[in-house]
Amino acid sequence: MKHSIEKIKFHNHQSTEELKELEDCKIAVEDLHIKNLHDALEMNLIYEKLSIDNCHQEHFAICQSIMGHINYHLGNYNLILKNCDLALRFTKNNQIKYRAYITSGAAYTYFGQFSNAIKVYNKALKTRNISHSSTIYNNIGAICFKQKEYEKAIEYLNKSLDIVNNDKSLIPGILNNIGRAHIEINDIKNAELILNKAAQYTDEIENPTQEMIYTLNIGLLLFKQEKYDEAYSKLLAAYTKCKELDLKNNLYSATLFLAHACFKKNLLKQANTYYLEALQLVRATDKRQYNNTLKEYIDFIIALGNYKKAYVLLEEYDKNNDAILLNDQKNQLNLMSSKFSHSAKKMEIKKLKKESNYHKKAILHSIQIKKNNEELVIRNRNLVQVNNELMESKILRSQLNPQFVYNTINSISLLVKELQNHKADKYLLKFSEFTRELFNNNSKKEITLQHEIESCYQYIELEQLRVKKKIIFNLKIEETISINKQYIPSMILQPLIENAIKHGHNEENAIRIRINISKNQDQLFFLIRDNGTGFKKNLDELLSFNEESNLSLINKRINIYNKNPLDIKSLFLNQNHKNRTEISYSLNL
Repeated sequence: MKHSIEKIKFHNHQSTEELKELEDCKIAVEDLHIKNLHDALEMNLIYEKLSIDNCHQEHFAICQSIMGHINYHLGNYNLILKNCDLALRFTKNNQIKYRAYITSGAAYTYFGQFSNAIKVYNKALKTRNISHSSTIYNNIGAICFKQKEYEKAIEYLNKSLDIVNNDKSLIPGILNNIGRAHIEINDIKNAELILNKAAQYTDEIENPTQEMIYTLNIGLLLFKQEKYDEAYSKLLAAYTKCKELDLKNNLYSATLFLAHACFKKNLLKQANTYYLEALQLVRATDKRQYNNTLKEYIDFIIALGNYKKAYVLLEEYDKNNDAILLNDQKNQLNLMSSKFSHSAKKMEIKKLKKESNYHKKAILHSIQIKKNNEELVIRNRNLVQVNNELMESKILRSQLNPQFVYNTINSISLLVKELQNHKADKYLLKFSEFTRELFNNNSKKEITLQHEIESCYQYIELEQLRVKKKIIFNLKIEETISINKQYIPSMILQPLIENAIKHGHNEENAIRIRINISKNQDQLFFLIRDNGTGFKKNLDELLSFNEESNLSLINKRINIYNKNPLDIKSLFLNQNHKNRTEISYSLNL
Protein backbone atom coordinates (compact mmCIF):
# COMPACT_ATOMS: atom_id res chain seq x y z
CA MET A 1 0.00 0.00 0.00
CA LYS A 2 2.78 2.45 0.94
CA HIS A 3 4.65 2.28 -2.40
CA SER A 4 1.49 2.32 -4.54
CA ILE A 5 0.08 5.33 -2.66
CA GLU A 6 3.31 7.28 -3.14
CA LYS A 7 2.98 6.82 -6.93
CA ILE A 8 -0.57 8.19 -7.12
CA LYS A 9 -0.80 11.63 -8.69
CA PHE A 10 -3.65 13.18 -6.74
CA HIS A 11 -5.50 16.10 -8.39
CA ASN A 12 -8.71 18.17 -8.17
CA HIS A 13 -10.06 17.66 -11.70
CA GLN A 14 -12.70 14.99 -11.02
CA SER A 15 -15.97 15.16 -12.90
CA THR A 16 -19.25 16.06 -11.19
CA GLU A 17 -20.35 12.42 -11.41
CA GLU A 18 -17.11 11.19 -9.84
CA LEU A 19 -17.36 13.66 -6.97
CA LYS A 20 -21.01 12.71 -6.34
CA GLU A 21 -20.09 9.01 -6.25
CA LEU A 22 -17.31 9.69 -3.75
CA GLU A 23 -19.59 11.82 -1.54
CA ASP A 24 -22.38 9.21 -1.62
CA CYS A 25 -19.91 6.51 -0.65
CA LYS A 26 -18.60 8.59 2.28
CA ILE A 27 -22.16 9.17 3.56
CA ALA A 28 -22.90 5.42 3.29
CA VAL A 29 -19.78 4.54 5.29
CA GLU A 30 -20.57 7.02 8.06
CA ASP A 31 -24.16 5.78 8.25
CA LEU A 32 -23.06 2.13 8.51
CA HIS A 33 -20.39 3.13 11.05
CA ILE A 34 -23.16 3.76 13.58
CA LYS A 35 -25.17 0.62 12.78
CA ASN A 36 -22.75 -2.19 11.89
CA LEU A 37 -18.96 -1.98 12.06
CA HIS A 38 -18.27 -4.95 9.78
CA ASP A 39 -20.51 -3.60 7.05
CA ALA A 40 -18.92 -0.18 7.52
CA LEU A 41 -15.45 -1.73 7.08
CA GLU A 42 -16.45 -3.41 3.80
CA MET A 43 -18.03 -0.22 2.47
CA ASN A 44 -14.98 1.81 3.51
CA LEU A 45 -12.69 -0.51 1.51
CA ILE A 46 -14.86 0.29 -1.51
CA TYR A 47 -14.61 3.99 -0.61
CA GLU A 48 -10.81 3.70 -0.36
CA LYS A 49 -10.53 2.06 -3.81
CA LEU A 50 -12.83 4.68 -5.32
CA SER A 51 -10.76 7.56 -3.90
CA ILE A 52 -7.56 5.98 -5.28
CA ASP A 53 -9.08 5.27 -8.70
CA ASN A 54 -10.29 8.88 -8.94
CA CYS A 55 -7.00 10.24 -7.52
CA HIS A 56 -8.87 12.35 -4.93
CA GLN A 57 -6.51 13.14 -2.05
CA GLU A 58 -9.06 14.57 0.42
CA HIS A 59 -11.45 11.63 0.13
CA PHE A 60 -8.52 9.23 0.50
CA ALA A 61 -7.54 10.97 3.77
CA ILE A 62 -11.17 10.84 4.99
CA CYS A 63 -11.50 7.11 4.35
CA GLN A 64 -8.20 6.46 6.18
CA SER A 65 -9.38 8.42 9.24
CA ILE A 66 -12.67 6.48 9.21
CA MET A 67 -10.78 3.21 8.74
CA GLY A 68 -8.67 3.91 11.83
CA HIS A 69 -11.80 4.58 13.89
CA ILE A 70 -13.50 1.36 12.68
CA ASN A 71 -10.36 -0.72 13.34
CA TYR A 72 -10.19 0.67 16.88
CA HIS A 73 -13.71 -0.48 17.69
CA LEU A 74 -13.08 -3.86 16.03
CA GLY A 75 -9.89 -4.34 18.06
CA ASN A 76 -7.52 -4.32 15.05
CA TYR A 77 -5.04 -2.21 17.01
CA ASN A 78 -1.96 -2.82 14.86
CA LEU A 79 -3.66 -1.14 11.87
CA ILE A 80 -4.95 1.98 13.61
CA LEU A 81 -1.76 4.07 13.70
CA LYS A 82 -1.01 3.24 10.05
CA ASN A 83 -4.50 4.46 8.99
CA CYS A 84 -4.19 7.66 11.03
CA ASP A 85 -0.68 8.36 9.73
CA LEU A 86 -1.93 8.13 6.12
CA ALA A 87 -4.85 10.42 6.91
CA LEU A 88 -2.54 13.05 8.43
CA ARG A 89 -0.01 12.85 5.58
CA PHE A 90 -2.58 13.47 2.86
CA THR A 91 -4.73 16.22 4.32
CA LYS A 92 -4.58 19.82 5.51
CA ASN A 93 -8.22 19.74 6.62
CA ASN A 94 -8.45 20.30 10.40
CA GLN A 95 -11.61 18.23 10.71
CA ILE A 96 -9.90 15.16 9.23
CA LYS A 97 -6.76 15.82 11.30
CA TYR A 98 -8.90 16.04 14.43
CA ARG A 99 -10.47 12.63 13.81
CA ALA A 100 -7.08 11.03 13.07
CA TYR A 101 -5.49 12.55 16.19
CA ILE A 102 -8.36 11.40 18.38
CA THR A 103 -8.21 7.83 17.05
CA SER A 104 -4.42 7.54 17.28
CA GLY A 105 -4.62 8.92 20.83
CA ALA A 106 -7.06 6.16 21.73
CA ALA A 107 -4.69 3.58 20.21
CA TYR A 108 -1.70 4.92 22.18
CA THR A 109 -3.86 4.80 25.31
CA TYR A 110 -4.69 1.14 24.64
CA PHE A 111 -0.99 0.31 24.25
CA GLY A 112 -0.26 2.08 27.56
CA GLN A 113 1.77 4.84 25.83
CA PHE A 114 0.01 7.60 27.77
CA SER A 115 2.58 10.34 27.05
CA ASN A 116 2.18 9.78 23.28
CA ALA A 117 -1.58 9.85 23.71
CA ILE A 118 -1.44 13.20 25.51
CA LYS A 119 0.80 14.62 22.76
CA VAL A 120 -1.63 13.78 19.94
CA TYR A 121 -4.60 14.98 22.01
CA ASN A 122 -2.83 18.32 22.42
CA LYS A 123 -2.36 18.43 18.63
CA ALA A 124 -6.07 17.69 18.26
CA LEU A 125 -6.89 20.65 20.53
CA LYS A 126 -5.08 22.97 18.11
CA THR A 127 -7.41 21.88 15.29
CA ARG A 128 -10.61 22.74 17.20
CA ASN A 129 -11.96 25.61 19.30
CA ILE A 130 -12.91 25.00 22.94
CA SER A 131 -16.54 24.23 22.10
CA HIS A 132 -15.42 21.24 20.01
CA SER A 133 -12.93 19.80 22.52
CA SER A 134 -15.34 17.57 24.43
CA THR A 135 -14.00 14.31 23.00
CA ILE A 136 -10.42 15.22 23.88
CA TYR A 137 -11.26 15.92 27.53
CA ASN A 138 -13.30 12.71 27.57
CA ASN A 139 -10.29 10.72 26.32
CA ILE A 140 -7.87 12.37 28.75
CA GLY A 141 -10.36 11.42 31.47
CA ALA A 142 -10.13 7.85 30.19
CA ILE A 143 -6.33 7.95 30.57
CA CYS A 144 -6.72 9.15 34.17
CA PHE A 145 -9.15 6.27 34.71
CA LYS A 146 -6.62 3.74 33.39
CA GLN A 147 -4.05 5.17 35.80
CA LYS A 148 -6.65 4.79 38.61
CA GLU A 149 -6.78 8.56 39.19
CA TYR A 150 -10.59 8.40 39.41
CA GLU A 151 -11.24 11.84 40.94
CA LYS A 152 -9.11 13.46 38.24
CA ALA A 153 -10.93 11.39 35.60
CA ILE A 154 -14.30 12.67 36.83
CA GLU A 155 -12.99 16.25 36.66
CA TYR A 156 -11.98 15.91 32.98
CA LEU A 157 -15.14 14.00 32.06
CA ASN A 158 -17.38 16.67 33.61
CA LYS A 159 -15.40 19.29 31.68
CA SER A 160 -16.09 17.29 28.53
CA LEU A 161 -19.80 17.14 29.39
CA ASP A 162 -19.96 20.91 29.97
CA ILE A 163 -18.80 21.72 26.42
CA VAL A 164 -20.47 18.89 24.51
CA ASN A 165 -23.07 21.31 23.11
CA ASN A 166 -25.95 18.86 23.48
CA ASP A 167 -24.52 16.50 20.87
CA LYS A 168 -26.62 13.48 21.81
CA SER A 169 -24.29 11.09 20.00
CA LEU A 170 -21.46 11.93 22.47
CA ILE A 171 -23.36 12.39 25.75
CA PRO A 172 -24.10 8.68 26.49
CA GLY A 173 -20.44 7.72 26.21
CA ILE A 174 -19.31 10.53 28.52
CA LEU A 175 -22.04 9.77 31.08
CA ASN A 176 -21.16 6.07 31.00
CA ASN A 177 -17.52 6.92 31.71
CA ILE A 178 -18.45 9.27 34.58
CA GLY A 179 -20.77 6.64 36.05
CA ARG A 180 -18.03 4.01 35.87
CA ALA A 181 -15.55 6.31 37.65
CA HIS A 182 -18.08 6.89 40.46
CA ILE A 183 -18.49 3.12 40.77
CA GLU A 184 -14.72 2.73 41.22
CA ILE A 185 -14.70 5.21 44.15
CA ASN A 186 -17.81 3.49 45.63
CA ASP A 187 -19.98 6.57 45.12
CA ILE A 188 -23.00 4.36 44.44
CA LYS A 189 -25.67 7.06 44.73
CA ASN A 190 -24.13 9.36 42.11
CA ALA A 191 -23.23 6.40 39.90
CA GLU A 192 -26.92 5.39 39.76
CA LEU A 193 -28.07 8.93 38.93
CA ILE A 194 -25.51 9.36 36.16
CA LEU A 195 -26.11 5.94 34.59
CA ASN A 196 -29.87 6.62 34.56
CA LYS A 197 -29.16 9.76 32.51
CA ALA A 198 -26.90 7.73 30.22
CA ALA A 199 -29.75 5.26 29.65
CA GLN A 200 -32.13 8.06 28.60
CA TYR A 201 -29.73 9.44 25.99
CA THR A 202 -28.78 5.94 24.79
CA ASP A 203 -32.45 5.12 24.10
CA GLU A 204 -32.77 8.29 22.02
CA ILE A 205 -29.79 7.67 19.71
CA GLU A 206 -30.18 3.86 19.42
CA ASN A 207 -26.45 3.16 19.64
CA PRO A 208 -25.88 -0.60 20.31
CA THR A 209 -22.30 -0.04 21.52
CA GLN A 210 -23.37 2.47 24.18
CA GLU A 211 -26.30 0.21 25.12
CA MET A 212 -23.81 -2.58 25.80
CA ILE A 213 -21.50 -0.29 27.83
CA TYR A 214 -24.47 0.90 29.91
CA THR A 215 -25.50 -2.71 30.59
CA LEU A 216 -21.91 -3.55 31.58
CA ASN A 217 -21.75 -0.58 33.98
CA ILE A 218 -25.10 -1.48 35.56
CA GLY A 219 -23.83 -5.03 36.07
CA LEU A 220 -20.72 -3.71 37.79
CA LEU A 221 -22.81 -1.35 39.93
CA LEU A 222 -25.05 -4.23 41.07
CA PHE A 223 -21.92 -6.26 41.82
CA LYS A 224 -20.61 -3.46 44.04
CA GLN A 225 -23.97 -3.49 45.84
CA GLU A 226 -23.52 -7.27 46.37
CA LYS A 227 -26.65 -8.02 44.30
CA TYR A 228 -24.87 -10.88 42.62
CA ASP A 229 -27.84 -12.54 40.90
CA GLU A 230 -28.89 -9.30 39.18
CA ALA A 231 -25.25 -8.42 38.44
CA TYR A 232 -24.71 -11.82 36.81
CA SER A 233 -27.75 -11.33 34.56
CA LYS A 234 -26.59 -7.87 33.36
CA LEU A 235 -22.95 -8.88 32.90
CA LEU A 236 -23.95 -11.97 30.92
CA ALA A 237 -26.11 -9.75 28.69
CA ALA A 238 -23.17 -7.34 28.15
CA TYR A 239 -20.82 -10.26 27.43
CA THR A 240 -23.26 -11.72 24.89
CA LYS A 241 -23.73 -8.32 23.21
CA CYS A 242 -19.98 -7.84 22.92
CA LYS A 243 -19.73 -11.19 21.17
CA GLU A 244 -22.63 -10.33 18.89
CA LEU A 245 -21.19 -6.92 17.90
CA ASP A 246 -17.58 -8.22 17.92
CA LEU A 247 -16.55 -5.40 20.28
CA LYS A 248 -13.09 -6.69 21.22
CA ASN A 249 -12.28 -3.44 22.99
CA ASN A 250 -15.01 -4.09 25.61
CA LEU A 251 -15.14 -7.90 25.64
CA TYR A 252 -12.26 -8.24 28.11
CA SER A 253 -13.98 -6.11 30.79
CA ALA A 254 -17.30 -7.90 30.32
CA THR A 255 -15.62 -11.32 30.55
CA LEU A 256 -13.59 -10.53 33.68
CA PHE A 257 -16.55 -8.98 35.56
CA LEU A 258 -18.70 -11.95 34.57
CA ALA A 259 -16.06 -14.27 36.06
CA HIS A 260 -16.20 -12.32 39.34
CA ALA A 261 -20.02 -12.57 39.39
CA CYS A 262 -19.95 -16.35 38.75
CA PHE A 263 -17.47 -16.73 41.61
CA LYS A 264 -19.76 -14.85 43.99
CA LYS A 265 -22.74 -16.99 42.86
CA ASN A 266 -20.63 -20.12 43.48
CA LEU A 267 -20.77 -21.03 39.78
CA LEU A 268 -17.16 -22.12 40.04
CA LYS A 269 -16.83 -24.02 36.76
CA GLN A 270 -18.24 -21.08 34.78
CA ALA A 271 -16.07 -18.63 36.75
CA ASN A 272 -12.96 -20.64 35.88
CA THR A 273 -13.93 -20.66 32.18
CA TYR A 274 -14.46 -16.89 32.08
CA TYR A 275 -11.23 -16.16 33.97
CA LEU A 276 -9.30 -18.25 31.43
CA GLU A 277 -11.08 -16.51 28.54
CA ALA A 278 -10.22 -13.07 29.99
CA LEU A 279 -6.58 -14.14 30.25
CA GLN A 280 -6.59 -15.31 26.64
CA LEU A 281 -8.07 -12.00 25.42
CA VAL A 282 -5.09 -9.99 26.69
CA ARG A 283 -2.32 -12.61 26.55
CA ALA A 284 -0.89 -11.44 23.21
CA THR A 285 -1.79 -7.72 23.31
CA ASP A 286 -1.23 -6.39 26.83
CA LYS A 287 1.35 -8.03 29.10
CA ARG A 288 0.57 -5.78 32.06
CA GLN A 289 -3.18 -6.37 31.83
CA TYR A 290 -2.52 -10.10 31.45
CA ASN A 291 -0.46 -10.18 34.63
CA ASN A 292 -3.07 -8.14 36.56
CA THR A 293 -5.74 -10.61 35.43
CA LEU A 294 -3.49 -13.53 36.33
CA LYS A 295 -3.19 -12.11 39.85
CA GLU A 296 -7.00 -12.10 40.18
CA TYR A 297 -7.17 -15.65 38.85
CA ILE A 298 -4.59 -16.73 41.44
CA ASP A 299 -6.84 -15.27 44.18
CA PHE A 300 -9.70 -17.36 42.76
CA ILE A 301 -7.56 -20.54 42.74
CA ILE A 302 -6.42 -19.89 46.34
CA ALA A 303 -10.03 -19.43 47.44
CA LEU A 304 -10.80 -22.85 45.93
CA GLY A 305 -8.00 -24.36 48.01
CA ASN A 306 -5.92 -25.43 44.99
CA TYR A 307 -2.65 -24.20 46.47
CA LYS A 308 -0.43 -26.34 44.26
CA LYS A 309 -1.82 -24.73 41.09
CA ALA A 310 -1.68 -21.31 42.75
CA TYR A 311 2.07 -21.64 43.34
CA VAL A 312 2.65 -22.70 39.74
CA LEU A 313 0.73 -19.62 38.56
CA LEU A 314 2.64 -17.45 41.04
CA GLU A 315 5.88 -18.53 39.37
CA GLU A 316 4.46 -17.43 36.00
CA TYR A 317 3.29 -14.13 37.56
CA ASP A 318 6.76 -13.43 38.98
CA LYS A 319 8.43 -14.35 35.68
CA ASN A 320 6.10 -12.01 33.77
CA ASN A 321 6.71 -9.23 36.29
CA ASP A 322 10.46 -9.55 35.85
CA ALA A 323 10.08 -9.51 32.05
CA ILE A 324 7.94 -6.36 32.21
CA LEU A 325 10.45 -4.61 34.48
CA LEU A 326 13.38 -5.60 32.27
CA ASN A 327 11.53 -4.48 29.14
CA ASP A 328 10.74 -1.11 30.76
CA GLN A 329 14.39 -0.76 31.70
CA LYS A 330 15.47 -1.63 28.15
CA ASN A 331 13.06 0.89 26.63
CA GLN A 332 14.27 3.59 28.98
CA LEU A 333 17.91 2.86 28.12
CA ASN A 334 17.12 2.91 24.38
CA LEU A 335 15.30 6.22 24.74
CA MET A 336 18.16 7.79 26.64
CA SER A 337 20.72 6.38 24.17
CA SER A 338 18.72 7.76 21.28
CA LYS A 339 18.57 11.19 22.88
CA PHE A 340 22.30 11.14 23.57
CA SER A 341 23.10 10.05 19.99
CA HIS A 342 20.84 12.76 18.59
CA SER A 343 22.57 15.33 20.78
CA ALA A 344 25.98 14.21 19.53
CA LYS A 345 24.89 14.57 15.89
CA LYS A 346 23.60 18.07 16.53
CA MET A 347 26.92 18.98 18.11
CA GLU A 348 28.84 17.77 15.03
CA ILE A 349 26.62 19.75 12.67
CA LYS A 350 27.12 22.91 14.69
CA LYS A 351 30.86 22.34 14.70
CA LEU A 352 30.99 22.03 10.90
CA LYS A 353 28.86 25.15 10.38
CA LYS A 354 31.20 27.19 12.58
CA GLU A 355 34.40 25.91 10.89
CA SER A 356 35.26 29.42 9.64
CA ASN A 357 35.36 30.85 13.13
CA TYR A 358 37.56 28.81 15.45
CA HIS A 359 36.73 30.68 18.66
CA LYS A 360 32.98 30.44 18.19
CA LYS A 361 33.32 26.78 17.28
CA ALA A 362 35.31 26.10 20.46
CA ILE A 363 32.72 27.87 22.62
CA LEU A 364 29.84 25.94 21.06
CA HIS A 365 31.77 22.70 21.44
CA SER A 366 32.39 23.41 25.13
CA ILE A 367 28.71 24.21 25.73
CA GLN A 368 27.67 21.02 23.98
CA ILE A 369 30.09 18.89 26.01
CA LYS A 370 28.67 20.39 29.19
CA LYS A 371 25.15 19.61 27.99
CA ASN A 372 26.14 16.03 27.15
CA ASN A 373 27.72 15.59 30.58
CA GLU A 374 24.50 16.82 32.19
CA GLU A 375 22.55 14.30 30.11
CA LEU A 376 24.91 11.53 31.22
CA VAL A 377 24.37 12.52 34.86
CA ILE A 378 20.60 12.38 34.35
CA ARG A 379 20.95 9.07 32.50
CA ASN A 380 22.99 7.58 35.35
CA ARG A 381 20.45 8.86 37.91
CA ASN A 382 17.61 7.26 35.96
CA LEU A 383 19.50 3.95 35.74
CA VAL A 384 20.04 3.98 39.51
CA GLN A 385 16.32 4.60 39.99
CA VAL A 386 15.40 1.70 37.66
CA ASN A 387 17.83 -0.63 39.48
CA ASN A 388 16.45 0.43 42.87
CA GLU A 389 12.90 -0.24 41.69
CA LEU A 390 13.95 -3.68 40.44
CA MET A 391 15.58 -4.41 43.80
CA GLU A 392 12.45 -3.18 45.60
CA SER A 393 10.25 -5.52 43.54
CA LYS A 394 12.43 -8.54 44.39
CA ILE A 395 12.41 -7.63 48.08
CA LEU A 396 8.62 -7.32 48.09
CA ARG A 397 8.11 -10.72 46.47
CA SER A 398 10.31 -12.37 49.09
CA GLN A 399 8.01 -11.22 51.92
CA LEU A 400 5.44 -14.00 51.42
CA ASN A 401 7.29 -16.50 53.63
CA PRO A 402 6.65 -20.08 52.36
CA GLN A 403 6.92 -21.41 55.92
CA PHE A 404 4.11 -19.08 57.02
CA VAL A 405 1.97 -20.23 54.09
CA TYR A 406 2.54 -23.92 54.81
CA ASN A 407 1.94 -23.46 58.54
CA THR A 408 -1.31 -21.59 57.93
CA ILE A 409 -2.58 -24.17 55.43
CA ASN A 410 -1.67 -27.02 57.81
CA SER A 411 -3.47 -25.29 60.69
CA ILE A 412 -6.60 -24.83 58.57
CA SER A 413 -6.34 -28.45 57.44
CA LEU A 414 -6.18 -29.55 61.10
CA LEU A 415 -9.39 -27.59 61.84
CA VAL A 416 -11.10 -29.46 59.00
CA LYS A 417 -9.92 -32.81 60.37
CA GLU A 418 -11.27 -31.81 63.78
CA LEU A 419 -14.64 -31.02 62.11
CA GLN A 420 -14.32 -27.31 62.96
CA ASN A 421 -15.43 -26.43 59.44
CA HIS A 422 -16.91 -23.03 60.32
CA LYS A 423 -13.66 -21.95 61.93
CA ALA A 424 -11.68 -23.40 59.01
CA ASP A 425 -13.78 -21.43 56.51
CA LYS A 426 -13.27 -18.27 58.56
CA TYR A 427 -9.46 -18.58 58.56
CA LEU A 428 -9.34 -19.68 54.92
CA LEU A 429 -11.19 -16.47 53.99
CA LYS A 430 -8.81 -14.40 56.13
CA PHE A 431 -5.81 -16.12 54.53
CA SER A 432 -7.21 -15.37 51.05
CA GLU A 433 -7.83 -11.71 51.97
CA PHE A 434 -4.31 -11.38 53.41
CA THR A 435 -2.57 -12.84 50.33
CA ARG A 436 -4.76 -10.78 47.99
CA GLU A 437 -3.82 -7.59 49.86
CA LEU A 438 -0.15 -8.61 49.69
CA PHE A 439 -0.29 -9.05 45.91
CA ASN A 440 -2.18 -5.76 45.48
CA ASN A 441 0.39 -3.87 47.57
CA ASN A 442 3.25 -5.57 45.70
CA SER A 443 2.48 -3.46 42.60
CA LYS A 444 2.44 -0.19 44.57
CA LYS A 445 5.48 1.84 45.52
CA GLU A 446 3.71 3.22 48.61
CA ILE A 447 0.57 2.46 50.61
CA THR A 448 -1.18 4.26 53.45
CA LEU A 449 -0.15 3.57 57.01
CA GLN A 450 -3.74 2.43 57.60
CA HIS A 451 -3.40 -0.34 54.96
CA GLU A 452 -0.11 -1.50 56.47
CA ILE A 453 -1.63 -1.66 59.96
CA GLU A 454 -4.65 -3.62 58.68
CA SER A 455 -2.28 -6.14 57.03
CA CYS A 456 -0.43 -6.52 60.34
CA TYR A 457 -3.66 -7.29 62.20
CA GLN A 458 -4.60 -9.87 59.52
CA TYR A 459 -1.17 -11.48 59.81
CA ILE A 460 -1.30 -11.67 63.64
CA GLU A 461 -4.76 -13.24 63.55
CA LEU A 462 -3.50 -15.94 61.14
CA GLU A 463 -0.39 -16.58 63.24
CA GLN A 464 -2.52 -16.91 66.39
CA LEU A 465 -4.14 -19.92 64.73
CA ARG A 466 -0.93 -21.95 64.95
CA VAL A 467 1.00 -20.35 67.86
CA LYS A 468 0.18 -22.00 71.18
CA LYS A 469 0.89 -18.91 73.26
CA LYS A 470 -1.49 -15.96 73.25
CA ILE A 471 -0.33 -13.01 71.14
CA ILE A 472 -0.93 -9.65 72.82
CA PHE A 473 -0.53 -6.80 70.32
CA ASN A 474 -0.51 -3.15 71.37
CA LEU A 475 -0.30 -0.27 68.89
CA LYS A 476 0.28 3.38 69.85
CA ILE A 477 0.21 6.09 67.17
CA GLU A 478 0.91 9.75 67.77
CA GLU A 479 -2.28 11.80 67.44
CA THR A 480 -0.76 14.13 64.84
CA ILE A 481 -0.36 11.24 62.37
CA SER A 482 -3.27 10.76 59.92
CA ILE A 483 -2.96 7.05 59.12
CA ASN A 484 -5.23 7.22 56.06
CA LYS A 485 -3.13 10.02 54.51
CA GLN A 486 0.39 9.09 55.63
CA TYR A 487 2.12 6.98 52.92
CA ILE A 488 4.93 4.50 53.62
CA PRO A 489 6.60 1.59 51.77
CA SER A 490 4.45 -1.56 51.85
CA MET A 491 5.46 -4.54 54.06
CA ILE A 492 7.61 -2.34 56.31
CA LEU A 493 6.08 -3.61 59.60
CA GLN A 494 4.76 -7.14 59.03
CA PRO A 495 8.18 -8.86 58.69
CA LEU A 496 9.25 -7.32 62.01
CA ILE A 497 6.07 -8.64 63.66
CA GLU A 498 6.94 -12.02 62.13
CA ASN A 499 10.38 -11.82 63.79
CA ALA A 500 8.80 -10.86 67.11
CA ILE A 501 6.47 -13.88 67.01
CA LYS A 502 9.28 -16.19 65.88
CA HIS A 503 11.68 -15.07 68.62
CA GLY A 504 9.10 -14.06 71.25
CA HIS A 505 9.40 -17.23 73.33
CA ASN A 506 10.40 -16.83 76.98
CA GLU A 507 8.99 -17.96 80.28
CA GLU A 508 5.80 -15.91 79.98
CA ASN A 509 2.55 -17.48 78.80
CA ALA A 510 2.06 -14.83 76.12
CA ILE A 511 3.97 -13.20 73.26
CA ARG A 512 3.79 -9.44 73.77
CA ILE A 513 4.35 -7.08 70.86
CA ARG A 514 4.17 -3.30 71.10
CA ILE A 515 4.56 -0.80 68.25
CA ASN A 516 4.98 2.96 68.78
CA ILE A 517 4.75 5.32 65.78
CA SER A 518 5.61 9.01 66.10
CA LYS A 519 6.92 11.80 63.88
CA ASN A 520 8.56 15.19 63.72
CA GLN A 521 8.66 17.57 60.75
CA ASP A 522 11.14 15.50 58.75
CA GLN A 523 10.86 11.87 59.86
CA LEU A 524 8.43 9.13 60.84
CA PHE A 525 9.73 6.97 63.74
CA PHE A 526 8.88 3.31 64.39
CA LEU A 527 9.67 1.30 67.54
CA ILE A 528 8.84 -2.44 67.67
CA ARG A 529 9.23 -4.10 71.08
CA ASP A 530 8.67 -7.75 72.11
CA ASN A 531 9.26 -9.85 75.21
CA GLY A 532 11.42 -12.44 73.45
CA THR A 533 14.96 -13.57 74.15
CA GLY A 534 16.39 -11.89 71.08
CA PHE A 535 18.50 -13.07 68.14
CA LYS A 536 21.41 -15.48 68.12
CA LYS A 537 23.31 -13.41 65.53
CA ASN A 538 24.63 -9.92 66.21
CA LEU A 539 23.32 -6.86 64.36
CA ASP A 540 26.23 -6.74 61.87
CA GLU A 541 25.48 -10.30 60.75
CA LEU A 542 21.73 -9.71 60.56
CA LEU A 543 22.15 -6.60 58.43
CA SER A 544 24.83 -8.04 56.16
CA PHE A 545 24.34 -6.93 52.54
CA ASN A 546 24.28 -10.57 51.39
CA GLU A 547 22.01 -11.75 54.23
CA GLU A 548 18.42 -12.56 53.15
CA SER A 549 16.88 -12.29 56.63
CA ASN A 550 13.77 -10.21 57.24
CA LEU A 551 15.85 -7.58 59.04
CA SER A 552 18.28 -7.32 56.12
CA LEU A 553 15.45 -6.97 53.59
CA ILE A 554 13.68 -4.32 55.68
CA ASN A 555 16.98 -2.45 56.07
CA LYS A 556 17.40 -2.39 52.27
CA ARG A 557 13.82 -1.19 51.74
CA ILE A 558 14.31 1.64 54.25
CA ASN A 559 17.51 2.69 52.46
CA ILE A 560 15.80 2.65 49.05
CA TYR A 561 12.93 4.75 50.41
CA ASN A 562 15.28 7.17 52.20
CA LYS A 563 17.59 7.27 49.11
CA ASN A 564 20.55 5.94 51.11
CA PRO A 565 23.23 3.41 50.02
CA LEU A 566 21.80 -0.09 50.36
CA ASP A 567 24.52 -1.37 52.71
CA ILE A 568 24.28 1.23 55.52
CA LYS A 569 22.61 0.39 58.84
CA SER A 570 19.20 1.99 59.22
CA LEU A 571 17.80 -0.43 61.84
CA PHE A 572 18.74 -0.07 65.50
CA LEU A 573 18.57 -3.14 67.73
CA ASN A 574 18.47 -3.25 71.54
CA GLN A 575 18.36 -6.82 72.89
CA ASN A 576 17.68 -8.27 76.34
CA HIS A 577 17.11 -4.92 77.99
CA LYS A 578 14.66 -5.61 80.86
CA ASN A 579 13.76 -8.92 79.19
CA ARG A 580 12.71 -7.39 75.86
CA THR A 581 13.96 -6.84 72.33
CA GLU A 582 13.56 -3.46 70.61
CA ILE A 583 13.97 -2.60 66.93
CA SER A 584 13.67 1.01 65.75
CA TYR A 585 14.04 2.88 62.48
CA SER A 586 12.89 6.09 60.77
CA LEU A 587 11.55 7.07 57.33
CA ASN A 588 12.22 10.44 55.72
CA LEU A 589 9.11 12.51 55.00
